[in-house]
Amino acid sequence: GRKSVQSRILLNSTSGISLLALRNVSTSDAGTYLCSTKNAVTGGYEIQ
Repeated sequence: GRKSVQSRILLNSTSGISLLALRNVSTSDAGTYLCSTKNAVTGGYEIQ
């Protein structure tokens, strides 16, 4: 389940704001998604 969610995040890296809306869970997760979005935008697709 987690990997599929992360894959979706990488695909939607251009819409970082939408990621938070899709996964509006705990703060720790939100921070992780924020970091992964930044890395994906810069070209780092290995955030697992």
